[in-house]
Formats: sequence, C-alpha cells, structure tokens
Amino acid sequence: MKPVKTYFFNLRKFTAVSLVALSSLVIVNIISSGAFINFFQKLYMGYFNDKTALFTVIPLLSSEKDKTYDSIIKVISAFAMIDIENPVEIMKENFTAIAVKQQPEKKETAPQKTVHEEPVSAEPPPVAQTTVNPVNQNGGALEQMGVTVKNETSYQVDVNALYNEPLKITKRTDVPQILIIHTHGSEAFNPTARNVDINNNIVRVGREMKAVFEQNGISVIHSEIMHDIPKYNNSYGKALETITQVLNENPSINIVLDVHRDAITKDDGTPVKVSADINNQETAQVMFVVGTNESGLSHDNWRENLKLAVKCQQAINGVYPKLARPINLRTERFNQHKSYGSLILEVGTHGNSLEEAILAGKYSAQAISNVINSLN
Repeated sequence: MKPVKTYFFNLRKFTAVSLVALSSLVIVNIISSGAFINFFQKLYMGYFNDKTALFTVIPLLSSEKDKTYDSIIKVISAFAMIDIENPVEIMKENFTAIAVKQQPEKKETAPQKTVHEEPVSAEPPPVAQTTVNPVNQNGGALEQMGVTVKNETSYQVDVNALYNEPLKITKRTDVPQILIIHTHGSEAFNPTARNVDINNNIVRVGREMKAVFEQNGISVIHSEIMHDIPKYNNSYGKALETITQVLNENPSINIVLDVHRDAITKDDGTPVKVSADINNQETAQVMFVVGTNESGLSHDNWRENLKLAVKCQQAINGVYPKLARPINLRTERFNQHKSYGSLILEVGTHGNSLEEAILAGKYSAQAISNVINSLN
C-alpha cells in the first residue's frame, strides 16, 4: 500500500497536468477563432500598409542593437504611435465618442516583433457605410431641423434657449479670428488610418478649411503640428501648449477648432464610414464635440462653446442637410476652456476617403463662416 504522502503528490501532479491541458485547449481555441485572426489581420493591414510607419521604425530597429527592454519599448512605441507603458491615459483622454460603436484605433501593444521590408500594397479594405440622422422627429423645432445633442453628461441642456442666446464672441476684421489645430494630426483616412504626411491626413482637411474661411474674409491661423507624433499619449497636453502660445500671441482669436477624424468599427472589425450625398457628391459627415467641467477640470464657460456648436449645427443643416451628426456633449474638457468658441470637429471616420473628408471640411467651413459673418 502506497503511503498517503505519495497519493497527495500524484493528485497534485494530476491536477497540474489537467490545468495545463485545459489551458492549452483554451489557447488553441482562441487562436483559431475568427475574432483573433481578424484582430491580427487588422493590426497587420493597419500598420504595415503605412509606409511612413515603416520608415519610422526601420531606422530604430537598426539602431537599437542592444535589444534591451527600453529599446524594444522605444521601437514598439514609434511603430504604434502610442506610449504602450501608459495605455490608461490614452483611453481616458484621447478617444472621442462615436455614434455606432467606438473602438480605439490602436491597441496598447504591437505584437509584431519584426518589420517586413516589402510593405503590403495599400488596397482599400472593405467598409460598411451609414448615414447618421441628427433629426429627432419627436423633439422641438430645432431638433426636428437636426440640432440634436447626444448628452453624455449629467447636465441638463436647453437647446432652444442656447440657440436664442447671443454669443460672447464677435466678428473680427483684419486680425486672426480662428485657430485651427490638430491634437491628433496623424489621423488619416481609408486605406491608412495613420499617416504623418500632412498632405494625406487630417491636417490636409484643416488646410482646405482655412482656404474657405479666408475666401469668406475670415483670418485664420492653422497649426500644422501633429501633437500625436512621436507619441500618442499626452496629445492634449501638447496641444494645450500650442493653443496657449498662439492665443497669447494673437489675442484677437476667439474661435479654436480642433479638427479630428473619428473611428467607427463593426463588431467584426470592419471600418464604418459616415457619409451623405451633398451636391450629388458622396461626402463624409461631421460631428461637433463639446467638452464640459464634469470630469473635475476647471471649465465654467462650457455652455458658451455649446451655444456656438448649436448655432453652427443649425447653419450646416440649413445649407447641407444630413452633413452633420448629432452634437456630442462630453464630460471631458478637451482644452476647450481657452476661449468662448472652442470646439472639436470630427470630420468623417477612418472608413471615409480623404476626398470625402475634404468635401465635408469645406462645407463645414462655409457654414461656420456664415455664422461668424452674421455676428456684430
């Protein structure tokens, strides 16, 4: 008869082997699942198709020969354009709201260890299409005209009252009135979600908007700094430094437009583009995002920004129906405490083309110009 101690030893051994076998089965099932394959396929297509990312990472791979932890982190961070050691702040600060489903465009880590020298051809991936309707048929007159607020705060807002109140900003002549910035300047469009070429990312949209404002007699300063390069983390902190400096040097500026592009994906990872037919052209939709002080940061004048967004939304709807998605009211501040006219403008998604986003930016700038030129 075996001693009791031997039975306990065999029992522990049997339990350990069983757990290992069970874990192996779970891992195999996860790896073979369509979601897992789609996840890595999305990462591969999103990053390796971006030649700019390759050109950024390859020199780092050759220079970081010691392969220490810090050097590996440096390479991966440059590749993903995020600080992978601090993903919580990225999630908390940098992702904007979306109407269908929001997913961060970049994961906290980039699992690839090597970079192919031959990039895969950047064929546009399949996308789903939707038109987000801002109209609330059961609302008041403004809501039936498309001036609808998606309120993610605990604050109560009266859209009609805000629309009827005068703005605290006035028309400025012969001096800069608008600052256009890009907190996430590398945001790009189908087929490349990130691009540091300012001719092919959201900065290009800002350039086109600036031209429209100036055609309407409105002076604009456009910062082409990409505050998410080389690291995505703390983009808003870096953008705040730019805003503060420009406003100090140009006190006439009373409108700050932080121009982004949104990101919407379906459950299977398929990009979703938001679009509408404007003047017989397929055009990306836009969305105003307004911050508040509900997160605890000082921002007592957020209603002034919301007031401007409401008036601009009404102006857009009056000229270009279906161009605008509902206004998004958020708990975060988004650097909008620096003026009475600070707004985020989301132009399209990563499923839209650059051409569709440029059209949307131009149409939005024209409608906003109409609001500004109506001021005293």
